[in-house]
Amino acid sequence: MRLNDGTCGALSHDAQRVICITPDGQLNEVPTKTGEAKTLTHDQLIHSSPQWLPDEKRMLFVGQQQGHGQRIYVQDLAGGPPRAITPEGVTGYFRISPDGAMLAAAMGADYKTVVYRVNGNESQSVAELQGGDAPVAWSQDSRFLYCLRLGDVPAEVFRVELASGHRTLWKKLAPPESTGITFVGSIYGSADWKSYVYTFNRKLDDLYMVEGLH
Repeated sequence: MRLNDGTCGALSHDAQRVICITPDGQLNEVPTKTGEAKTLTHDQLIHSSPQWLPDEKRMLFVGQQQGHGQRIYVQDLAGGPPRAITPEGVTGYFRISPDGAMLAAAMGADYKTVVYRVNGNESQSVAELQGGDAPVAWSQDSRFLYCLRLGDVPAEVFRVELASGHRTLWKKLAPPESTGITFVGSIYGSADWKSYVYTFNRKLDDLYMVEGLH
């Protein structure tokens, strides 16, 4: 069943609705069965990476205005303009807490993770989070943040307690055959984090010897 002329990036919990990106960079709410698509945005932003907030009455997305850097916005699905949560410079690494109250986002060229309040203008820097620690998940009670150390193979995932900054190694991730692995990322886990999946890039080359050249 054809849903949308564009990409779709956020499925509702009941699988009845999905947020899709139109070819001109706007967002629509599209039913997965019957019904009409609903226009969610009509503004000057280019939208990407839409996500539902847990109440599914609001959404997050990465937005970029011409001549400016990317920011993360929150918008009420019932109407109203989007509101920026982060300053410019957000990367593709961000995660919303299970209660929908906090957003962890890796910022800038050094991928420094900062925690933002979704319903306010407050932000929190965690001393133990270093540049290159990209958020991949929250614990169910929102006390801990799981962060991936970018660029390392095997990939090291740390669990950081926000209140104390205490940092512990959770796992090292790499496939059994690590030859040619250049990057490990896109880590997602179950609610209890007893199961998880991840992707990796592998680059293999063939070396040839040529004889008889003059």
